[in-house]
Amino acid sequence: MTANAITRATAALLFCMAALVSGPAQAQNYDGAGLLRFGVFGQMGHTTFDIDVRELPEVRGSTSDTAFGGGVTFGYDYLFGNGMILGIEGDIGLDTADAGRNLRDFSTNFMASIRGRIGGYVSPHLLLYATGGVAFLGVEYDGLRDELTGFRFSKDDTLTGWMVGGGAEFDWHGIVFFGEYLYASYDSFSFTEVVDETDPMAPAFRNDIDLDQHLFRFGVKFIIGHDHRVGEAYLPSLK
Repeated sequence: MTANAITRATAALLFCMAALVSGPAQAQNYDGAGLLRFGVFGQMGHTTFDIDVRELPEVRGSTSDTAFGGGVTFGYDYLFGNGMILGIEGDIGLDTADAGRNLRDFSTNFMASIRGRIGGYVSPHLLLYATGGVAFLGVEYDGLRDELTGFRFSKDDTLTGWMVGGGAEFDWHGIVFFGEYLYASYDSFSFTEVVDETDPMAPAFRNDIDLDQHLFRFGVKFIIGHDHRVGEAYLPSLK
């Protein structure tokens, strides 16, 4: 999916969310509230590495890996009287993708994001939402090993990119079970690889590696200061 298509799909999803929550419970006297939350999640992610080595056309191509990870999440939501929420979400966790191509190894080790989110309650305890923001990914590269010297070039970096997605939360007495899908695309992992760093005349190659991810998360969150009657108070018209 192209960036333009993802942007259009996200805009459409945000519009639908806003339309969904604009109507119900307009006559309530509820003035809104802020909710702090934190949680943990497990994750299955599919990471693709698109590789371009300018001086070695035969090395161009892609490789990918599906891996599991997990992390912690924290955030703040403001809940309006009509059941609509606006919030901010932050997370950090382990990401363990590991793939190889042409005797070269590509891997990831951590990821984090800071995202806004918008959504609405479609029942007293069920929230649907869309989310998007900035993402960060730790990456590593290990190149060919020189048979004579044993030298193997390696490089690591933290990439910045963008992330969009959506999900659902079910609130059970202040314990929130959630699932979400996220798509992330990152800046190129670019560097010059040298075959032997001890030889100033050794060949050097320019690497440009593009990464994107499809992530599926499931976890649990806890609302700080939660009132177990929250669902009934928010959307009595949906009982």
